Amino acid sequence: MRDELYLIPLTDIHLYSNYNQEAEVNGNGRAVGFLFLISFFIIVIAWVNYTNLATARSLERAKEVGVRKVLGAARRDLIAQFLTKVSCSTSFPS
Repeated sequence: MRDELYLIPLTDIHLYSNYNQEAEVNGNGRAVGFLFLISFFIIVIAWVNYTNLATARSLERAKEVGVRKVLGAARRDLIAQFLTKVSCSTSFPS
């Protein structure tokens, strides 16, 4: 009778090893991949939604830009204001 040992990469032990008498039940690599795909689509949908909302606010911003230009604001100041506003709204959602 001959015993054999098999080596498996450490990164594949949890999801892809199917040996008998293992300490615990293994995960399913296909299920993890499917859930990753679903999460990717959810993030894409959220990104499209954010883009649509930002576009819808563009009329309000156009009025604001017009008023600030009439009052003498420089282009650099307008860009800095809107970049700060966007970064704050994405960093600290309300």
